[in-house]
Amino acid sequence: MTRTLFASLLVALVTTACTVPGSQVEVGEELAGTYVVNGIDPIGIEYSGTVVIGETERPDEFVLSWIITGSIQSGTGRRTGDTLEVEWQVAEGPRAGSAGTGTYTITEDGWLIGERSIDGADGIGTEEIIPTG
Repeated sequence: MTRTLFASLLVALVTTACTVPGSQVEVGEELAGTYVVNGIDPIGIEYSGTVVIGETERPDEFVLSWIITGSIQSGTGRRTGDTLEVEWQVAEGPRAGSAGTGTYTITEDGWLIGERSIDGADGIGTEEIIPTG
C-alpha cells in the first residue's frame, strides 16, 4: 500500500471512528479519542507519538492507530472493566509486518498504562497513552 493511500485511509478512520477526539476518558466512559503516547520498546528504544482510538459497532471493541517515530501501527482492542487487551501490527516503517500484543490498565484520569510485547522477541516494553484533552 502506498504511503499516500495509507495516510488517506488513516485520516478516514480518524474522522469517522473517533467521535470524542481530545476528551478526558474516565473508567466507565468511552475510550474513543486522540492520545499522546510515550513508550519504551522491548529492546529499550524510547518512542513517542499519537494514538487514535476509534469505536466499532460493539461498545467493548476498538480500533487503534499509533503514529510514532518512524512507524505506523494499527490494532484492535477489547475492553473488560478497566483493562484493554490489544493485538497490533506495524503497517508501515522499518519493522513492517511485526506484530504483538498489549495489556493496558485504564486509570481514573483516562490514561492507559501498559505493557507491550513483540511476537518472537524477548522482553516487555512499556507504554503510557495519555488523553490530549
